[in-house]
Amino acid sequence: MVLTVPRALSRIHRITKFTLKRAAEQPRSKTDTAKRHQKIDNRGRCSGVVT
Repeated sequence: MVLTVPRALSRIHRITKFTLKRAAEQPRSKTDTAKRHQKIDNRGRCSGVVT
């Protein structure tokens, strides 16, 4: 379990970066991105990222 947690976090971070990249290319999915941002901000993770 010690190795599982950091791997999961890094995977979440990669998915988040990928989502932000896609959102930048597709302004249509702004609502979905906003929801993801709220979830991230609630956790206190990447709260400084604003697109």
